[in-house]
Amino acid sequence: MTLDRRQDSTKFRIISNSTDVSSSIRNLEIASRFQGAIVPFVGLHPEILALGGESLTEAGLEAGVERLGELLSKAQGFGEIGLDPKYGRERMQKMLFASQLELAESHPDLPVCIHSRNSTQKIIEILSTYHLQNEILFHWFTGSASELQKLQSQGCYVSFGPALIFSKRLQRLATEADQSSILPETDSPLVLQSLIGASFISPFAVTSVIFKFSELLHKQFSDTMLLMEENTNRYLRAQNSLRV
Repeated sequence: MTLDRRQDSTKFRIISNSTDVSSSIRNLEIASRFQGAIVPFVGLHPEILALGGESLTEAGLEAGVERLGELLSKAQGFGEIGLDPKYGRERMQKMLFASQLELAESHPDLPVCIHSRNSTQKIIEILSTYHLQNEILFHWFTGSASELQKLQSQGCYVSFGPALIFSKRLQRLATEADQSSILPETDSPLVLQSLIGASFISPFAVTSVIFKFSELLHKQFSDTMLLMEENTNRYLRAQNSLRV
């Protein structure tokens, strides 16, 4: 999600990721209904390997990726895709990730949002075997400083969510990052108990993340907001794409 101010008004557009085929279809439907307000991404998240659905068989995964390919004409990006040891079945995860990277490789104009929890180095190694021309974002980045450096050297983006407000480790990473490659996010409707208890985080919480960035970067909030908008537009490869 990002924020834009013009003519003394504040407006938002939401970059909305998907996790499976059904949420990808729903995401596109919502984007069609609220034209201009939603930037829809489609993708098969590694969590489906723990939840069932497309994950039951290799044939099922292949069918899910094939269906994803059919939805790309209406999508504005891939996501979330990636790896996560939390969901097990590593071989199947890698197969699913590889199939979607091949799809992304054939659609270089679409940005990619990668889920990389406890898998950043593995994903870096996998990406090195592809010739992706897509803009790539490692969302909710929690890797190491050396991994951050590798990603930035390859032109990747990293995003930080509300955990940036209280995590000293993430704050150090954010200040070490190239300012042209950082993005704010919320990952809503996430529940982050250490921040707001059992309540869901709203997409509008992105303003709090931007405010924290402004403190860390020693910038005015308005300047930081503009920086984040410019970074997001480059990631989406669309001039002024987030202005409504």
